[in-house]
Amino acid sequence: MLKIEVGMLIVKRIKKLIAIIKRGTPSFSRYLVSDIDIVSASVPRGSAVGNEWDDFRSQIVVEFQQHPMDFLRQPVISRTVHPNQQELANKYLVELSEGKFSRENILPRLYDLPIGDPYVCENFPLASTMSMQHAYYISIIRDNLGVFIPDGKIDHITELGGGYGNFCRIVYGLGYTGDYSIADFPEMHSIQRHFLSYGCETQINNKLIEFKSLSDKEILPKSSKSLFMATFSLSEMPLQSRLEVEEIYQHFGYLFFAYNSFFGVEDNEIYFSELKQRLASNFELHLIKDKHRRAWFLFGKRLSVDK
Repeated sequence: MLKIEVGMLIVKRIKKLIAIIKRGTPSFSRYLVSDIDIVSASVPRGSAVGNEWDDFRSQIVVEFQQHPMDFLRQPVISRTVHPNQQELANKYLVELSEGKFSRENILPRLYDLPIGDPYVCENFPLASTMSMQHAYYISIIRDNLGVFIPDGKIDHITELGGGYGNFCRIVYGLGYTGDYSIADFPEMHSIQRHFLSYGCETQINNKLIEFKSLSDKEILPKSSKSLFMATFSLSEMPLQSRLEVEEIYQHFGYLFFAYNSFFGVEDNEIYFSELKQRLASNFELHLIKDKHRRAWFLFGKRLSVDK
C-alpha cells in the first residue's frame, strides 16, 4: 500500500468541492472562444483526419452544453480526452509507486477536482485515470530529460492539444510557477477555460495560462528553459500541418511527444523516426516505448540548452 497523507488530501478536496458548489456552474457561453485562429483548426475538410475531427468538435460542443456536470463521461469527450482506462492507470500507478522520487514527490500531491465528474482511478481514488497518466508523463520527463517541471528549470510550457486542461492543472498543483500556453481547437479552449477556472483561477487571471495559436509569436518562449509537449495531438494532425508546427521546435529547450502507431492512414512510427532525424542536429533525442501499451515517447533536449 502507498504511504500517503490521504487524510490531508481528502480535506483539501472537500474544501475545493465546497468552494465550487458555492460558486455554481458557469454557462458554456461564458467560455466560448470564437476569435482564436489555431493551426489545428486549419485541418482540411476532405481528409480522413479533418472529417473525423470536424465531427468530434461539433459533438463535443453538444456534450459540453447538455451535460455541464458530467461532460467528461460523455461518449465523444471521454473517447478523445478522458478515456476510462483503469488497467492502464493501475499499471502506471504500480510503476510510480515503485520509484522513490515519484512515490514521495508526485503521488502524495496527486488529486482531482470533481469538475466534469472524471473517472476515478479504482486503485487510487483521490485521482482520475487521466491524472495518473499525466503523473506518469511528469515522472518520465524527469527521468529522460533531467527536469522535474516544478523545480524551476522550466519557465514556459507550450502544450499542443491540451485535452480538458488537466495536465496544466496538475503541474501548477505540484508547484510550477512559470507560464503555460495551450494551442487547441476553440471548442477545446472553451472546456479548458471552464475547467481551469476552478483549479487555476489565479494563473488565468494573472495571464500565466493563455490560450493561443501556434502562429502567434507570443506563444514562443523567452528562454531555452522551455518545454514543448504534444501527447497524441501532433500524431493526429495531417502531415502538412505537422511540418508547419516543426518550425517552432528550435525555440524550445525541451521536447516531449507521445504517439500511437497509426492515426487513420498515417504511419506515426515512420513519421516520428524521420522527425528524430530532422531534429538530431539541434537536440539530444531519446525514443522509448511505453512499457504498458502500444505507444511511444520521444524526448528532446536542445544541445545548447541554458544551464
